[in-house]
Amino acid sequence: PAPRLHSPRARPPPLPPPPASAALAPPWLHALALAALAREFLDMSADPTAPAEARRARKATAAGAAAAAATGKGSSSGPATTAAAIEAGIGLYERGDYANALTLFSAALELPGAGVARYASSPREYRCASDGEVQSALYNAACCHAQLGNAAEALEALEGAMENGFDDFDAALADDDLAPAGKGKLEELINKFNNPVGKLFRKTTKGKRSATSWLRLGF
Repeated sequence: PAPRLHSPRARPPPLPPPPASAALAPPWLHALALAALAREFLDMSADPTAPAEARRARKATAAGAAAAAATGKGSSSGPATTAAAIEAGIGLYERGDYANALTLFSAALELPGAGVARYASSPREYRCASDGEVQSALYNAACCHAQLGNAAEALEALEGAMENGFDDFDAALADDDLAPAGKGKLEELINKFNNPVGKLFRKTTKGKRSATSWLRLGF
C-alpha cells in the first residue's frame, strides 16, 4: 500500500505551556492601571502645562499692578479684569493721558476677561480676554501709540486687532486718532486684510462697529 503522508504516530510534540509572566492580567489590575493614569493626568503637580500657567498668572499679577499704578490707585483697587482695564484706559485716553492709557490697554490683554481658554493637555480652564476685548484693547493701544508719535507701534497694534477680527476698515482709516500713523501706511495695512486671501487668516466677528463704539468699549 502507498505510504501515508500524515501518520498519527508522526504528530509533532505539543507546545510547552506559556510562562507565568505571559498570563493575562486580571481585570481588576487593568482598572488599577487606568485609575493611576487618571490620577496622574488630573494631578496638578504632574500637569505639563503648569509652568505655562504659572507664567500666565505672573503676567496677570504684573498687569494688575501696572494698571493700578497707571490709575493712581492701590493694588487692591486697581482694574482686576480686562473690561475694567479697558474702561479705565479709555477714561485716561479721553483726558489726554496716553502713556498711562497705553499701560492699561496692554494690561487688559493679560487680565481675566470674558473669554475662556484651556491648554490642550490640561483639563483646567481659565479666564482670558475675549476676541472682542482683544480687538478693543489693541485698537485703543494703536490710538495711544499714534498720539505718542510711535507710528510703527501703532500699526503693529492695529494689525493685531485686525488679526483678531477687527474689520471696520473704513472707520479706522477715517479715525483722527490714528491719523498720525500715516494715511499711506494705514491704507497699506488695511489692504493686507481687506482682500479674499487676507480674510482667510483673520478671525471673524458678528456685525461691524464704528470707531467711536470701539473707544467706548462697545462689546
